Amino acid sequence: MLLIFWAVTSLIIPKLAIDIAANTYPGISTQEFYSRMESDLYTPDRLAAIEQYKQDTLNQYRVTNISDLPFNWAGAELLFGESYSDKVFDKLFSQHTQQLKLQDETYQQLAVLSPLIALQVISSALATTDWRHHQLFTSAAEQYRRGLMQTLNADVRDHKDANHLGDKQLWDTIPEFSYQPPALPQVIDSYTSALRSIGIWAVFMLVASGVAIRQLSSEGTA
Repeated sequence: MLLIFWAVTSLIIPKLAIDIAANTYPGISTQEFYSRMESDLYTPDRLAAIEQYKQDTLNQYRVTNISDLPFNWAGAELLFGESYSDKVFDKLFSQHTQQLKLQDETYQQLAVLSPLIALQVISSALATTDWRHHQLFTSAAEQYRRGLMQTLNADVRDHKDANHLGDKQLWDTIPEFSYQPPALPQVIDSYTSALRSIGIWAVFMLVASGVAIRQLSSEGTA
């Protein structure tokens, strides 16, 4: 009976829980994500938005040609393009993140059927290798990338010389990427289901152990 209990709770249920979570809230692969990103980004609407921004800029400075602008139009266009693509990325990434969150919540809820699931979730959280910490790191890295690109594109915009190259002074203005994962209490709300399941299993084990000890004691007395 103990062997069957171990096999079901440690081998069968965790695998089924993964399949249930993935099938209930199906996500997309990285390749599919970037494929959708390209299809949503490179559209006639994007070209129209860039053209409208160009015309608005010309009108603002009261000129008829981009060469008459007091800055390098190529850099300004890069800045606008980055801002436009960031909005598309944020929309898709938010949808993808929501699916992963729902998968994780479903998987945690099924921990009531297997203590291994709860232990996996908590141990991954303690090691900062779980989904929540991955999402926080990815967001921090993306914000750093955006700041980097804005600095470089702004430098292109501010230099009309086509032969201009970024020098050491430019790169010195860019800070190194630094990420500090949040302490567990700051993200503890992401693991409430797993913690609750561990508590339930702990109570169950204590009760079962108590019953077994009494039974063994009565058998020994007999």
